[in-house]
Amino acid sequence: MQDRLPSTPRGTDTAASRRVRELNRIASKRALRPEEQAELDRFSTAEHGAEVPNDKPAGSGLTPARFREELRDANRYTGGSQGDAREAVANVLGGGEQASGSLVGESERDAQKRSVVDWAKANGRALRALPRAFNFNSPNNKGQTEHDVWFDAKAQRWLKVSKPSFGVFPSVKNGKWTLGRTSPAQYLTKLAGLKELFGIETPVHGVLLDIRDNPSFIISQPTVRGTEIDETVIEKHFREDGFLKIADDAAAYYRPSDNTAVFDAHPGNVVEKEGKLVGFDAIVIHPTGDLRALLEADYLRAAQRRPKPLQSGSFLDQARAARAPGEGAPLHASKPQPSAPSNELAPRL
Repeated sequence: MQDRLPSTPRGTDTAASRRVRELNRIASKRALRPEEQAELDRFSTAEHGAEVPNDKPAGSGLTPARFREELRDANRYTGGSQGDAREAVANVLGGGEQASGSLVGESERDAQKRSVVDWAKANGRALRALPRAFNFNSPNNKGQTEHDVWFDAKAQRWLKVSKPSFGVFPSVKNGKWTLGRTSPAQYLTKLAGLKELFGIETPVHGVLLDIRDNPSFIISQPTVRGTEIDETVIEKHFREDGFLKIADDAAAYYRPSDNTAVFDAHPGNVVEKEGKLVGFDAIVIHPTGDLRALLEADYLRAAQRRPKPLQSGSFLDQARAARAPGEGAPLHASKPQPSAPSNELAPRL
């Protein structure tokens, strides 16, 4: 998916979109004058991209300047404080973790996106444009498939804006687990998992709206001054914490003692700091239903390949007790155990 300016419509060329592009070009070279910023904030669009004046622009509560101030003070934020809207948005979307593994249909995803937009506008947390320093087309944008990313040296934080697809999330399809399209609720679940397992505070500052009102979450993370490590060291750390690797291509690990699964834990998403793993872009969930059953089965196969796994929790003890008579007989879990490998990576969106 091609990166885009947040205020530029896709597939349209109206007077509004041309003016928005012009204002963004100006903003990439110098700070917008107050009247220019106000004009940019006023632009909205109807379903087909027509220019529509907005007497109460989405950015009236959270302006780019105010957002920049919040970002620089974000180190004081903790979950649930005024600087972190994650819990408030999650409650609007139904609350709780979205980790069942069920595929979220397009109609449900669209309904969640509308709820996010409505919440952001009603609570002054919507932006039409970022501060000038965060230019989508700048080489300072270090983003890849899931986020646009910039480093704010003064704040010592990484600003991230989610792509319209919201990245990937594990789900079950045709009897196998896969990393597929993410819903807004699942995206917020990923942020909660980072805090739970790695202690990474990732506040949601607001919602960036493009000219069609497509939402992207605006988040930030502190600078993690760690050491880059390879897959071997990552796996060693996880094994010491009771996990076993269940898929190489998805960099996936599972720990049955507390039903914790980690995906995307590759060297680009985790570092080592003070002898511990710190993941800043991995996916951490507590699976339920069919997804949990498939991951448990994968864990048993991984344990069978390693005669002395570091963890000997109750689930593994039960599995050993179910060993059929005879040397070398396989473990038999009470959960489904597909004959083919149960992980299947979907293309990155």
